[in-house]
Amino acid sequence: GISSYEGKIASYKHFTCNVLPRIKDL
Repeated sequence: GISSYEGKIASYKHFTCNVLPRIKDL
């Protein structure tokens, strides 16, 4: 449903905000 969709968006934002900067630092 919508809640699961928002969960995917939140996890995606978390990924882009936290993982991508680490990859760039490498």
